[in-house]
Amino acid sequence: MKTDLTATINIKVDASQVLGELSHNWNYIGYDEINYTYTPEGQELLAKFMAMQEKPYYIRTHHLFCTGNCHGFYKWGSTNAYLEDDDGSPLYNWDIVDLVCDTI
Repeated sequence: MKTDLTATINIKVDASQVLGELSHNWNYIGYDEINYTYTPEGQELLAKFMAMQEKPYYIRTHHLFCTGNCHGFYKWGSTNAYLEDDDGSPLYNWDIVDLVCDTI
């Protein structure tokens, strides 16, 4: 069976009829700037999400294990959970990861 991907499809929506309330089923948030989490502003924002919840929110933070300067930067963040010493041996530091998880 071959599908014609060039076919025109018309969709009509009758917005004059109320079918009911749209249930809130999007109980998740995600964001890039991991170091924003534990700042006063980040804590305030997370508290606002918790206050309006119908059920618990799932939070997905990006860059949780990235190496950098551990300061907030637009669309980036870092925790330095993994570094290497001068000999190339691993150094693990979970302080900022713990702080993020404790805040959430």
